[in-house]
Amino acid sequence: MRTAVITLAAGRHRHLALQQAGLAAGSRSPEQYIVVAMDDSGLRAALAGQRPGCWSSRA
Repeated sequence: MRTAVITLAAGRHRHLALQQAGLAAGSRSPEQYIVVAMDDSGLRAALAGQRPGCWSSRA
């Protein structure tokens, strides 16, 4: 089974970090992790260094 997580983000950077920590602590990581920024120019900086190495980001 393949899994994907799609998250809409507008602020709430701590909430996003906690979501990522929960996913990383799970027994199975999603094959795709997509964060969609909604008028949040600081999101890229908030995500820097927060993602497990297997997750990637695109502008």
